[in-house]
Amino acid sequence: MIDVSRNFGYVELPHPADVALKFWGDNFLYFYKAALEGLYQLCGMEVDECYQSIRVSLNIPCEQMEMTLVNFLNEVIFMLEGGHAFFISHITREQDCIWFHGEQKPVRKLNRSVKAATFSELEIRKYANYLEAVIVFDI
Repeated sequence: MIDVSRNFGYVELPHPADVALKFWGDNFLYFYKAALEGLYQLCGMEVDECYQSIRVSLNIPCEQMEMTLVNFLNEVIFMLEGGHAFFISHITREQDCIWFHGEQKPVRKLNRSVKAATFSELEIRKYANYLEAVIVFDI
């Protein structure tokens, strides 16, 4: 059940082979923040607060919403494999791309490796007050 009293949220769903995550946000920023928080929860990720964060921006080509979401999450998964987590502060959109601005922090611990975000069962739904998606991660 979605709690739309919060700006965003996520819940892990049962899946026969991989891991599925349902998430929602009341705008694009919170939609992507929910996807990140859910991914980090699935991984059991902990950041190392002993180090200072670095400001970074990710540039993702702006195609179909589903393709942009999968490309963004796979870029973040690649960063996790390199020992870094990304936290969004704001999003800007240009004609052909979306810029995700935020901070990069070193990862102290990962309990589970996620290989990739997939298009399996992916559909982004727009409602009056929020966006919602279910995404399956390959583990």
